[in-house]
Amino acid sequence: MARKSTTHFDDTNGKDLVYGVVLTEALNVLSQDKRRSQSLADDYLRQDRLLDIKNLLDDIFLAGHKRNSNEYRLWLYKKIVVEKLILNVLSGNKNDIRQNIVQLFAEEKIPFIHRCESLIAAEDKFLIKTDFHGLANFPLKEQLSSYFQNVMAHKDNPKVKEYLPDDFDLNKIPCWKKMQQFSSFHKQEENFRKALAEARISPKRLKKLNAFDMVALLKHYHAKHNLNSFESRKSKFIRYFIKLYEKDFRTYLAENKELMKFALANRGIKIDERKNPSAYNEYVEKTIQDMKKKGVVPPLFNIHHKEAVKDCGERNLSDSNHWKNLTLVLEVPYHNLFHILDKKDRRLILPSNVIFWGGMMKSNQITYREDEEYMQKLIALAKKNRGGY
Repeated sequence: MARKSTTHFDDTNGKDLVYGVVLTEALNVLSQDKRRSQSLADDYLRQDRLLDIKNLLDDIFLAGHKRNSNEYRLWLYKKIVVEKLILNVLSGNKNDIRQNIVQLFAEEKIPFIHRCESLIAAEDKFLIKTDFHGLANFPLKEQLSSYFQNVMAHKDNPKVKEYLPDDFDLNKIPCWKKMQQFSSFHKQEENFRKALAEARISPKRLKKLNAFDMVALLKHYHAKHNLNSFESRKSKFIRYFIKLYEKDFRTYLAENKELMKFALANRGIKIDERKNPSAYNEYVEKTIQDMKKKGVVPPLFNIHHKEAVKDCGERNLSDSNHWKNLTLVLEVPYHNLFHILDKKDRRLILPSNVIFWGGMMKSNQITYREDEEYMQKLIALAKKNRGGY
């Protein structure tokens, strides 16, 4: 008995919906644990969805293009690659799936380039991640120096000498030069001194402290005094993004409703507009407000480092988390695929001017408006020269 079609397409963004669904299914195969088998019902659902799409590829990719035109040949090749990808997903051929995905990205000018990992110390990587995530993660015990562990175990001993915050010169701590590259740590300079004094660490022993010790010390101090952690770089990036590109992001969410609903359904979140016609609009509004007020990364998305953290050995550590090196990315399938396909000697490199990657189509990507920012600075300077009016 024929199974009922399960896929619906939005005509205006059909190509990106195809990419989103097919690449998600490809990601599922690449990520699938061989020990965990899918249920027969899930397997049939996946097959139905992919076969539906395969039968619609001519209409989605080739309609509106004149035969023998350059555009027709371009989309014909992409359609063939997608068709091959679907067949390989159905057969579970992981090597061919990877090859097809690389071909698709290359067609959209997202190349894999040769790049060897730079030498980056574990402490440096930890500082970058702490600046990016905030004080969410505590160092592992084995990462802390034996000196610091011993000090913390005896800091409440009344026989241990007490010190004042002004007794500490942070420049004598080897990792401080790198830490103060980050504004998040630099602004905590006074709290670091107070934390050192409270821990009764000898000013003469500062050179024994490592970056893990310093982060643990600050985290202890914040907890003891009920202080809020510094705002994470990812939260600042989200506030920056939504302030400048809210209109573009709203347009994206509106035009890609079917893709968003598909991605939400994969997370077990069903938006039923038959019961509540405004359900999707309410989801969009809550997402936007959480980005504005809380700096929350929106559901279904993640933040991607265009230049990988592990490649930052040749530059300032803080450059890794600079807003120009970050981009908001649709997590499934794109962000997950970027990392699955990442190799020690090869990287998938996104364009440096992209601040939002919502799909393969250029219409679903947002680029920096540096020209507008430049004009705003000129206008502000002109107003200042005119006396502020």
